[in-house]
Amino acid sequence: LTMALAAAVAALCAGPVAGLMGVPAYQQVIQFYALILLFEGISRFVDAQFESLLLQGLAQISALLRNGARLAALVIASAAGASEVPLLTWVQYEAITTGAGALLSGYLMLRHLGRLRQSLGAGQLAQADISLARLRRFGLPTYLSHVLHIASGTEMVKLLLTRLVGTAATASFGFA
Repeated sequence: LTMALAAAVAALCAGPVAGLMGVPAYQQVIQFYALILLFEGISRFVDAQFESLLLQGLAQISALLRNGARLAALVIASAAGASEVPLLTWVQYEAITTGAGALLSGYLMLRHLGRLRQSLGAGQLAQADISLARLRRFGLPTYLSHVLHIASGTEMVKLLLTRLVGTAATASFGFA
């Protein structure tokens, strides 16, 4: 929900944000970035759930196919004879590949849950403790850890450094 809200705000405020950044022509690019934010966030959240369930193999398949799709899009653009890919075209490719990755992650999770239901049987499934309090006890720390990671991760440090000291100073450290 938080990721969808952030993506919606970014998409709705794309015009003013592009103006503040000094690139008003990139409004559409910012809107595609909002989609990428949403799709990548969904994929990574599902991957984190796979890892919490000790299903690292599914998390790795999801990440590998997501990143492989990006690489394939770049190879296809290069094979078409493009020595440069316009930014709008690339973010469109990125939105398509991250959307496909989110769908794949969702499919893998649904497939796992379906197999779990088959293996447990109706009697064991009915007796399983899936109370809201238990789900909250498990899900809230995971959610909060993701929020904290976003606020304190390396990407946030890069953004703050770039904003505070400028792109040229930050680039010398390999951050930009």
